[in-house]
Amino acid sequence: MAQITRDGSDAVVTLSVFEKVEGLLASTRFSLSNVTSVEVLDDAHEQIKGWGRDFKLAGRYVPDTTAVGTFRNGEERGITLALVHSDTPRGLRIELSGEPYSRVVIGLADPETTKAEVFDD
Repeated sequence: MAQITRDGSDAVVTLSVFEKVEGLLASTRFSLSNVTSVEVLDDAHEQIKGWGRDFKLAGRYVPDTTAVGTFRNGEERGITLALVHSDTPRGLRIELSGEPYSRVVIGLADPETTKAEVFDD
């Protein structure tokens, strides 16, 4: 399961080996100063629903179960990094500017604690 931690002024998204292969991804980092909003999600799958067939760039998409990879943000034309599994339906939506990804949707066991530890000063 992907993890997100704070490293100084950056957020670091660390992926498991399986997620790297499954999503054709690498672990990534982004500047906390480029975060425009962070929202706790009760259903992280809902953020990607329907994107798998028409908007998947790389990775794996199984409706309501798994979204691991990069997805085009529909009409917004940005790219979403999705890391959501069936065992982590809750999570965070992180909106970014000035980064390769315009949004990160990550499933987490305890999104409230992660939000407080990584994004709240």
